[in-house]
Amino acid sequence: MTSCSDTRTALAAGREDAGILEHLEACRDCQRALDGGTALEPPATPAPPPALRERLDEALARERGPVAWLRERPLVLRALPCLLVLSAWLVQAGTQSVHRELDAYPRGRLVALVLSLLACGVLGLSLSLRSLARRAPPIARAHAFIGAALLVPILLALLPEVHTGPWTGRGLGAELLPLALHCLGVGVGIALSLLVLLRLADRAAHAARARALLAAASAAAFGNLVLFVRCPLDAPLHLLLGHATVGIVLAVGYRLARR
Repeated sequence: MTSCSDTRTALAAGREDAGILEHLEACRDCQRALDGGTALEPPATPAPPPALRERLDEALARERGPVAWLRERPLVLRALPCLLVLSAWLVQAGTQSVHRELDAYPRGRLVALVLSLLACGVLGLSLSLRSLARRAPPIARAHAFIGAALLVPILLALLPEVHTGPWTGRGLGAELLPLALHCLGVGVGIALSLLVLLRLADRAAHAARARALLAAASAAAFGNLVLFVRCPLDAPLHLLLGHATVGIVLAVGYRLARR
């Protein structure tokens, strides 16, 4: 059945079909509006329910202060705190007493590893902080990237061990679980610090599941990069248990925490 809004819109456009006339015959409100000369004006938008209006006012009131200011900035500025903290983590990892000797690492493999983790982190960061005014990427594409970002550290962990330095062959046997759990805890902690910054910079505060998982995948990729600089072990089993699982733990944990 034709509604009052449809009827008045049709009359304003000069259309008078059978459905419009039928509605006019049955609706006294539209008859009175037509007799009064106001039928050509669309009906006023109904006021929102008081509860909805109250929630809207509360949401607007929260959009004040430095976090709200940050969320209104362009993507580059919103991403800057996360990138600065990542840089600080990398500097700290490269200057601590036990860290990887990057000069002894095969150059081609080093470049490929760093670029792949950086690409996953930066792309996930840009997608998770994408402006709400722009059309969101297809959900299948977002899920494909999340899966790829979680898979890259696993593939990197399966590469043969680099036999350089006194740490060659370490991290196995009795050392496997203690050292793997240590790296996993450190990696998750680093990634969480970056994830918090990504959430603060997101206008929707990760209300959308896809944006939350994109941010988690990005933070995990950056966390794996810091772990690579920080940890001198290259045993594949250690990397699988202590490094590559950072993204899985972070994505699953954040997904469950948001329920």
